[in-house]
Amino acid sequence: MLRQAKVAFEKSGYEVQSIRITTQPFTEYIGGRSTAEALNFFKILDDLSKKESFLLNIGRLTLPDPSDTATVELLSQILATTRANASVAVAGEDGVHWNAIRAAAQLMKYVEDHSPNGAYNFDFAAVAMVPPNVPFFPASNHDGAGHQFSVGWEAGAFVTDVLAGANGDVQVARELLSRGLEHQARVVDAIATQVEKDSGWTYMGLDPTPAPNADSSIGEQSSRATVAVVMIPIGRKRFVGLPPQHESPEVA
Repeated sequence: MLRQAKVAFEKSGYEVQSIRITTQPFTEYIGGRSTAEALNFFKILDDLSKKESFLLNIGRLTLPDPSDTATVELLSQILATTRANASVAVAGEDGVHWNAIRAAAQLMKYVEDHSPNGAYNFDFAAVAMVPPNVPFFPASNHDGAGHQFSVGWEAGAFVTDVLAGANGDVQVARELLSRGLEHQARVVDAIATQVEKDSGWTYMGLDPTPAPNADSSIGEQSSRATVAVVMIPIGRKRFVGLPPQHESPEVA
């Protein structure tokens, strides 16, 4: 299904940077496996992601129990030996989770010491107030049903180009950026909505965050979209609600 979505975006002139799959929190499906069995399982899953050319996220870890050191140690080893992405929630509506902050620091230090040049830390994030559905890694997470997908942009160069065209005029830059982002959002949203109709999967929304990268762009001819599957048991929504046709989106 994701490969079909990739084709749909490419037919409309967008370059699809990557296909991404986020599982439910890994603690929900490792069962009673021993550490060795769990590590072997995630090695197999990691190999599958490389073979099938998708990025993998094994979900978000929450730590209601301060003594849950075994799970933290397991996640540390998974991240140090695979390219799976994951995150630890360090704060929520109920406030700061100090035990999770300590666990995240411990995990980062382990991955620093046990992965090549500590680089696998790029696959991990300590997150706060990140809702389900977001397609961006490593913070992407969900806790429910499957057959759902979301779309994220990589629009850093697009924003740079728009600002360059404003010649230093802040008001002009705001208007150009607002107009450009709204146009691209409506085009991408229409493609994703058609993918939803064709596939039967539920389109969970568009995240138009202009994530930067060395060669990122959502320009007219050289556009980038990131197609990600995020499996959430909630109704359809937009991450940043697309405004009615007569309004312009607020751009910070």
